[in-house]
Amino acid sequence: MHQIPAGPPPLRMETVDVGDHPDPDAESERLMRAEPARPTAASGSAGCAAIDSWVARWWGS
Repeated sequence: MHQIPAGPPPLRMETVDVGDHPDPDAESERLMRAEPARPTAASGSAGCAAIDSWVARWWGS
């Protein structure tokens, strides 16, 4: 029996067309600066699962 790794999930990237905006450069800059402030769901990622597991063991949960 052999295990075959599935590989990373496909990258999903949101796109926004700012071409119709009066100042497309300024709007794209605004959107890029706002992106880091958006909440992200880290659940389900391998890295977060490993950290969660380590914290659970460390705290004795």
